[in-house]
Amino acid sequence: MKPADPELSARAAQFLYRYASATDSGDFSALAELLAPDVVLDRPDGVLHGREAFLDVYRSVHQSRSGISQHSVTNVRASRDDDGCVRVAAYFRAAVVGAGGLTVILGRYDDILREEADGFRFVRKGNLVDAVIPLRPST
Repeated sequence: MKPADPELSARAAQFLYRYASATDSGDFSALAELLAPDVVLDRPDGVLHGREAFLDVYRSVHQSRSGISQHSVTNVRASRDDDGCVRVAAYFRAAVVGAGGLTVILGRYDDILREEADGFRFVRKGNLVDAVIPLRPST
């Protein structure tokens, strides 16, 4: 990745905040607006192609939760590639409430965005998980 561009990084951070909000709230219409039709989702459990496959994963995750989730995105660094796409690297922390208590997921985003007239779209969404920490409910 080229050195980060501060202005581009700030804009990419705002885009990732929209993504986190749509993910946490289960707003799949808002999430779909962030995706290129040919988006690639690269997760620890495999690679999926296309907007509907992407959304199906997020619908499934959202339905499996019994409570809430909160994603925090930090350390956003973005640069423009020679092909015009925007490479974004960031850290994320997801706190997910489920039937067994709270799970904290620590990881990184390795994304490629395409800039269109009305904003960014994910071309590739890379979710790299560094740690999954289950916490038991307290009494």
